Amino acid sequence: MSAFRRMVDRFLSTKASAAGQAIAYWTVGQPVHTRRDFENFSREAYVQNAIAHRCIAMIANCAASAPWMLSQGDEALDTHPALDLLARPNPVTPGRMLLEELYSYILISGNGYMEGVAPTSARGLLTTAPRELYVLRPDRMRVVPGVDAIPTAYEYQANGWKTTFRVDPVRGRSAIMHVKTFDPLDDFYGMSSVDPAATAIDRHTEASKHNTAVLQNSATPASAMIFKPVMNDGVASTPSEDLIVAAEKRLKEQYGGSANAGKPMVLGGNVDWQTLGLTMEQLQLVESKLDAARDVCIAFGVPIELMLPGQSTYNNKAEATLAY
Repeated sequence: MSAFRRMVDRFLSTKASAAGQAIAYWTVGQPVHTRRDFENFSREAYVQNAIAHRCIAMIANCAASAPWMLSQGDEALDTHPALDLLARPNPVTPGRMLLEELYSYILISGNGYMEGVAPTSARGLLTTAPRELYVLRPDRMRVVPGVDAIPTAYEYQANGWKTTFRVDPVRGRSAIMHVKTFDPLDDFYGMSSVDPAATAIDRHTEASKHNTAVLQNSATPASAMIFKPVMNDGVASTPSEDLIVAAEKRLKEQYGGSANAGKPMVLGGNVDWQTLGLTMEQLQLVESKLDAARDVCIAFGVPIELMLPGQSTYNNKAEATLAY
C-alpha cells in the first residue's frame, strides 16, 4: 500500500466531530431513552381525539399515495427490484400500507424506523440489498450512541426480548433506517408533531367530555334541589338523610340522561331548585372547541377547511386542498 493510501485511510478512520464527543460523553455505549411517553401521545391524540386522528391519518395517507419513480440517468425505469420491493415489502403488508404506518409513527413520535431484511454478516450488518422491509414501533427502539454521538447500534425491545442492530461506523450503514424530524432539544430523536398540538388537543378533548357530560345530565348545567327548613312551633326542622337520598335517587331515575332532556320536573313540598353552573352558551364551549380544533390543524399543517364541515365554501375548500 502506498504512503498516500495509508495517509488517506488514517484520516478517514480518525475523522470525528469535536462537538459530538461532548454530546456522547455520558451516553456512549448506552441506550438513550426518549423524553416522551409514546403511549400517551398515541392514545390522547390518535385514539381519543377526532381532529388529531384525522390530521395524522390524512397526512400519512396522502404521503403514502405518492407514486415512486426510478430512473437511471435520464431514463425512467418501469421495472426494477427496488420498485418490486416497495410495492410488496413483505409477505403480509402492501407497500402503501407500510409507508402509511411509517409516516403515522413519524407524526406521532417524531421518529420512524424501517428494518431491511437480508443476509447479514457476523456483525449484524446488511451485506446485500434488502429482500423485505418492516416498520418497527418507535417506543420499542433505543439509539446507542458512539464516541462521536453517531449511533453505533439500535436496540429493539419487545416482550422481554432484545435485538441489537449494529451500525457500520465508517459508512453509517445498518439494517435500520431511522427517519426523524428536527428537535432543537434532543440530539438523538425527532420531535413529535403532537408536542406543539398537545395543549390544543387537551382543550378539544376536555370540551368534548364536558359536552357529553352535560348531555348525560339532561343538557342542563349543574343544579341543586334544596329542601327549605320547615317551621314547627317556632322550631326549624330539616329533612332526614333518608329523605334526601330517596329524592336524589328519584331524580336520577326520572330525569337523568339525554332521553329525559326537557321533561318537566314536578317538585312537591317546601323545595327550591337552584342553578349552580353556567349554560353552554355562557361558557362559549362551541367557540372554544372550534378554536382548539383550529390550533390542532395549525400544528399539523392541515387547513381546517378540509377538517370541519361548514368552515368553508366550495371555492376556498378547493384552494385549501391545493395548498395542502
